Amino acid sequence: MATKLPITFGVEIEFLFGIDNVQLASNPAYDHLREENAIIHDDDQIDEIILCMDVCDPARKDIERIFQAASVFRRKGVDLLVRSEPKTDEEDFSRWALTREEMVRHPQSDLELSALTNGKFLRRNNCVFSGLELVSPILRLPEMTDTGLELNGLAEVNKFLSHVTEEQGGPCFVNAVPENSSVHVHIGVPPTADGASVDIPLDVLRHLAWICLAFEDAITLLHHPERHGYRDTKIWTNAQPNRVFLGRNDPTHSLHACAEGPAWVPQEEFIKIFNFEYCDDRIDRRLLKELLCTRMGNLYGMPTGKTFVNFANIVPLAGDPAEAKKTIEFRQHHGTLSVEDIDEWVLFVTALVRAAERKANEAPCQRDLPAPFIQKVIEKQGDYSKQLLTFEQAWKYPGILWDKQRSLKELFDLMDLPVDRRRYWWDRARRFRSAEFELYRHKSTCDSPCSKSPIRDCVGWEDGELALPPWDICMRDT
Repeated sequence: MATKLPITFGVEIEFLFGIDNVQLASNPAYDHLREENAIIHDDDQIDEIILCMDVCDPARKDIERIFQAASVFRRKGVDLLVRSEPKTDEEDFSRWALTREEMVRHPQSDLELSALTNGKFLRRNNCVFSGLELVSPILRLPEMTDTGLELNGLAEVNKFLSHVTEEQGGPCFVNAVPENSSVHVHIGVPPTADGASVDIPLDVLRHLAWICLAFEDAITLLHHPERHGYRDTKIWTNAQPNRVFLGRNDPTHSLHACAEGPAWVPQEEFIKIFNFEYCDDRIDRRLLKELLCTRMGNLYGMPTGKTFVNFANIVPLAGDPAEAKKTIEFRQHHGTLSVEDIDEWVLFVTALVRAAERKANEAPCQRDLPAPFIQKVIEKQGDYSKQLLTFEQAWKYPGILWDKQRSLKELFDLMDLPVDRRRYWWDRARRFRSAEFELYRHKSTCDSPCSKSPIRDCVGWEDGELALPPWDICMRDT
């Protein structure tokens, strides 16, 4: 049996920080929260240009509010680095860090502010807001074993979140909801002793990409509708479905995920991912990145990381330092500070990556494949030895390459999820398809002006299709 990769993870948790300046100014008991009383450490990474700005400059005010928020946590004993710039070459991910996040939406009315804070804050004009992001250090991946769950790095995430979610008291608050923020999870391999990044094996990347694409509609079913890719939601400009890419949608044409767009044909996309034309790790890795991260596929356009699952880091840009991260970033989860929700998402991502690793290491066993698929492989891969390499990987997915809908059970079986994990996600999928979220039922993921609903290839999107639990009755809770 192949040894498991020593996989690590990290989380990025977006949230809104707000402070009521009227309350702050009217009560001396809150003087410690004033900007001039913020706790600043010598190793905090602050752009010198910002420090030279006028004290009333909005950019400087943004930085001062980061330190206001950081000081709230630091007074609780939290070890936290502050970075004025969201991304820098100095990142080593050895500590928790707090930085700016421009994508966090601010409340636009008194009513919205009241709803976000359960009526504690009522006047938007009295408050100032900052979009912030907590970035974890590199942590050891949790493991689901036969004897139970090993939290590993999740224990540190939970401890840190307990400080963030404590009742803040006074004139400040923190908030993260599906409409204003998101949670990202990075998966990678530990760096070398001198800090250089290490590649995730190419065969694991291919299987992970294939699983995420083949089951994209099943995975989306598990998420809050704000994270389905609909227009006029936060995710629309920040993360598109991965199926938009692979050379399937010309960027000069309007994007359609409805019946007017290109059909999703698993056989064709499998051949693109498991393409053994070069059999050179460096070339194949670059081509995989371009395939997954540009609208026209290989060798066309600037790769983007704004996808549900971001593969843009697998090949760093020219000029990036040796420490540049080579992670896969899972970007689809909605904003939350819930320990349970973040834990379950990390565990879900863990199971996805381990499933890809198992498939990469699985010995090929010849199975029947659809005749059209065999013909497509022969046409695309002229060399028989390379055709065989594609067939050997296809034998590992006998069901997906035949024309049928995916299901949550099929996904969970592939991931080897225990019953308690399946129950959490099943309950969540049923809730997001309930009348509570009726408003999202007929939204579109197409470019304007098209308002047609997307075509789905997963059981569960129609009423009544989530009635049965996605596990065998003989399975028991773990």
